[in-house]
Amino acid sequence: MPFVLRPVVETDRTRVFEISAQIWDGEDYVPSHFDAWLADSEGEVVGAEFDGTLIAFARRTWIYSGHA
Repeated sequence: MPFVLRPVVETDRTRVFEISAQIWDGEDYVPSHFDAWLADSEGEVVGAEFDGTLIAFARRTWIYSGHA
């Protein structure tokens, strides 16, 4: 079964936090920024899904105008 790339949405919160807990000994910043990421109209959070399970995510946004 192929990977599926799709937007991360609010209902992915629990899974995103589970993935994030495995980064930096559980001290990753993602949980404290997740709401702002989803609200950022200039960026996107993309998830990789395999066999119906979110296995990875990435965020893209503009650092400043014209530079992602």
